[in-house]
Amino acid sequence: MPVAPVHGKVQQGTVIAGSEIVLSGPIFWAGTEAGVATALRMEVVALFLAQPEASSLVASAPVSVKLDDHAVTTWNATLRTDTDAWTPGRAVATAVVHVTFEGDDPRFHYELWAEGIELE
Repeated sequence: MPVAPVHGKVQQGTVIAGSEIVLSGPIFWAGTEAGVATALRMEVVALFLAQPEASSLVASAPVSVKLDDHAVTTWNATLRTDTDAWTPGRAVATAVVHVTFEGDDPRFHYELWAEGIELE
């Protein structure tokens, strides 16, 4: 199965854990593979954070981070959770991103940007 081309990702690294967790990462407007269409617009529509091994906590929330300025090369969004009981250690963060391309039907282009992160 081929790897889906992506136009961004969640930045690996250390994130301060609490009831509000800021996730961020780079944007790749032209995509990460040759021949991939350049994104016209993107919107981060949801964030997920899971830490099943340490605390068995999972959090998700809708967000709306609109990206349409191609001079912008990073994104960030705040995941507001109903807990601050995260355990320091590994977790996985995922962003659901709606991607729009020039001349395409924008309804069905979504990417999942997921990375392991370290909670502090």
